[in-house]
Formats: sequence, structure tokens, C-alpha cells
Amino acid sequence: MPPPVDVSEIRKEGWIQKESAVIRTFRKRWMVLTPDHLYSFKGEKKYVDPTEVCETRAAPTQPHAHTASPSTTEAELGRRRHHHRRSTCASVARSSPPTT
Repeated sequence: MPPPVDVSEIRKEGWIQKESAVIRTFRKRWMVLTPDHLYSFKGEKKYVDPTEVCETRAAPTQPHAHTASPSTTEAELGRRRHHHRRSTCASVARSSPPTT
């Protein structure tokens, strides 16, 4: 069970259009960002039964794709950075702000 949303910890919240994982159609979701989690809900300011929860504290502790050893070339670092940006942004690219 995901941790409940602590309303006093909300940093940002708002609507997005998010691509569903299975059907691949876009759905409107209310997103809530706290220091520790990113939540997705079906309704605005209804902080129960999230459709998704992502931990945000874990991201900085993961190894960086562009970590270099002394023998790593600049070209290799560039390729690693480019690949990391593409993989990191892939899920963001599938989400978009709602159209009016």
C-alpha cells in the first residue's frame, strides 16, 4: 500500500495527459509531487487510491549513466549522456499537459 499524501508536503500539483501503459491512450490525471513521491490520481485534490506512485528520493542515489573512469573518452561520455537523457525522458515524453 502506498504511503498517504501528506498535504502539508505537497510541492506541486496539477493536471496532465498521461499515456496509459496497457491501452496506450491518453488519460487525464491529477499529479501530486512531494519531497518523497510523485502520485497520480483520477480526481483533482482527491488524495486517496492513487493510480501510480513513484519514489522521488531514490533517484539521486542511483549511479549516473555518465560516470567516467580515467580511461573513458569524451566521445563515450557524450554517448552515455545522450542515452541517459533519452531513457530518463522517455516516460515524460509520453505525458503532456492537457489540451483545452
